[in-house]
Amino acid sequence: MLLLGDVFLRHYYSVFDYENLNVLLAVNSHSKHAVAIRPAGNNKALIGMIILILLVLGFGIYKFVKYRIN
Repeated sequence: MLLLGDVFLRHYYSVFDYENLNVLLAVNSHSKHAVAIRPAGNNKALIGMIILILLVLGFGIYKFVKYRIN
């Protein structure tokens, strides 16, 4: 599971703000040439990609938990 998350998030610094229920992302200083963060707007493709990533991560967690129980 860590490797799967690393593939998607290696270029970003993430902060999980549990008190305000926020996830904050910033571009890693070593990856400024590889990725960029755009301002929020009507980014349907980006929303679709985020949903796909969450589904893949959720499936990975499900398989991990199922494997650990058996």
